[in-house]
Amino acid sequence: GVKPLYALEMSLRRECPLLLEDYGVPGFASDDLLARFYTKAAWPTLIAGPKGSRTGLHRDTHNFAFYMVLFAGKKWWRTFLDDDAGSNAYFRLDLNAFTFDPFDPDFHKYPRLQDATVYETVLEPGELIYIPEGLPHGVRNLEDTVAVSGNFLDARSLGYWKARTCSRREWSDSNACWGYDHEFNKVVPKNWTIHPVPYHEVCGYKDLAEWCRGFLPQLWKRAKKHADYRRNMDHVAAYCKGKGVELSDEELAKY
Repeated sequence: GVKPLYALEMSLRRECPLLLEDYGVPGFASDDLLARFYTKAAWPTLIAGPKGSRTGLHRDTHNFAFYMVLFAGKKWWRTFLDDDAGSNAYFRLDLNAFTFDPFDPDFHKYPRLQDATVYETVLEPGELIYIPEGLPHGVRNLEDTVAVSGNFLDARSLGYWKARTCSRREWSDSNACWGYDHEFNKVVPKNWTIHPVPYHEVCGYKDLAEWCRGFLPQLWKRAKKHADYRRNMDHVAAYCKGKGVELSDEELAKY
């Protein structure tokens, strides 16, 4: 049969910034270096999947930690510890993913899985899940689902993340590991809050209008190099115009 489509990683800030007004970043993820300095990142993103859709077992890009907030439906999660020998025996470095099905494992084909330990939960509407750095995870949608997810890197865990990720062959040459040290290293870790934090504050701006003045030039530069960003530029420019922020090409080029 035909596999159900899975709408993954729709960037709220590029595709529908209006939703950012109703969205608060979980407090534990609000001291986010990526939101402030890693401007190519798309997070937070909207993820919508029909019943039966799924993601295979994988680690997130650059082993970033992430959270997911579920608004509708149910998601079945299965995870393994990062150093689990049984599951790591079937990790494909070139894919940053695993070759076996975590929800229906073939123990004859993958015998070392008998030594693996799996952890699982079913996420329901209104619940949030946190996945630490580098933790392998797979998800199956038990119902039609809508969620928002975000990878993040905070100043408190920066040293730990670099030590365990940037020394690995698959990420050692990544600009995320070395290209932002001058920004990352000067940030003093903040105390966590249990309350959601507005997205513009996480990015270091006092309000969404100021965020527009900072984000529009970044997006404009990317749209100049990549045609697929031009549509995003139109969306964000229209939104920011409603916030009283309208910049000409000449003004955008000055930033």
